[in-house]
Amino acid sequence: MKSLFIYIFIIFISVPLFADSTVIAEGMAQIKNNNLVKARDEAIIDAKNNAVEIAVGSFVSRDAIASNQKVIADLILTKSNGFISDWNVIEGSEKVTEFEGIKVLKLKINAHVRKASIFSDLKNVKALYDAVKKPRFGVLSKNEPVRTRIIDKLKNYGFNVVAVDSVSQKNKAEVFVLIDADKEVKAKEKSNLPGLSDMFVSKSYLDVKFIYGNTGEYIFNLKKPVVGEGKSFLSMNEAEIKAFNDACNILFDKYAERFNESIIDRWINELNGGKRYFLYFEGLTYGDFQKALDDIKDQRYFLDMLYENYESGKAYVEVYFKADNKYMADMLKNIKIGRKSPQVSKYNNSDKKFLLKSP
Repeated sequence: MKSLFIYIFIIFISVPLFADSTVIAEGMAQIKNNNLVKARDEAIIDAKNNAVEIAVGSFVSRDAIASNQKVIADLILTKSNGFISDWNVIEGSEKVTEFEGIKVLKLKINAHVRKASIFSDLKNVKALYDAVKKPRFGVLSKNEPVRTRIIDKLKNYGFNVVAVDSVSQKNKAEVFVLIDADKEVKAKEKSNLPGLSDMFVSKSYLDVKFIYGNTGEYIFNLKKPVVGEGKSFLSMNEAEIKAFNDACNILFDKYAERFNESIIDRWINELNGGKRYFLYFEGLTYGDFQKALDDIKDQRYFLDMLYENYESGKAYVEVYFKADNKYMADMLKNIKIGRKSPQVSKYNNSDKKFLLKSP
């Protein structure tokens, strides 16, 4: 079998992926009728828009941005001020240039961008939101119909739900949803309408906890169970189903935004400190390359894959991991190329470069 060499060069970037951060952005505007004040205001607006665009690009892939340029432009133009908490013009950055009789003012700003707000707003732009790395949810309940219903509800709200068997499977999900369901049955209730039979009545109780898998901490916890009620002239079973559906609807209508915000805040903290790794592959088939990428994506501290390219046995990948050199070295020993794990060693005696060779 042909030897496989994978050269991995690791460059650390200290800027968090989703946490609020300071961005340097340039703006420009044409000077009309020698009105420098108006041109400066317009250049600042342009710089703010560019700052938000830079922030979007830090957690949305290039392909997704290229495919949704108009949507991103509309989002930035309408809400850029809301995404920026503070800013200032960099001293000495203001310059006036002239080309073919047209004067243009250029300047640069430091802008504190609320990446969390951008991330939250992207849920209204499906193509972009789908391209963002989001936490995976695992739903656990002793009651399988209850578990299935909650999974459907979470998916309808745009959450990334994966199959898990227990909270110990931290490599599969970042957030675990624990569901405790109970019911209260009243045999019958007298109908107030003449000619109608008595109704079957049931109440359903749902207690929901969102737990962060890495630490076991509660991200969101109801103070008391949600109560739903169901009534039926036909059967108690139908009343119980209606009660459970009512409880589910109340849970998501009343609390979905709140636990979504809590989870996003916690996820932002998790992504804080993520590092960008540049991976160079050489001497492998496209199929092996894709399998290696899938294996890398399954690793616990993998955050996002920003870019990948393969051509004639060579490949280049940009990924984010919340991990140090040692973890990366250990992790790379466990990925699979075909059915085998590669041999991992330092490359050129550098702690930031690894050589992966198939056995």
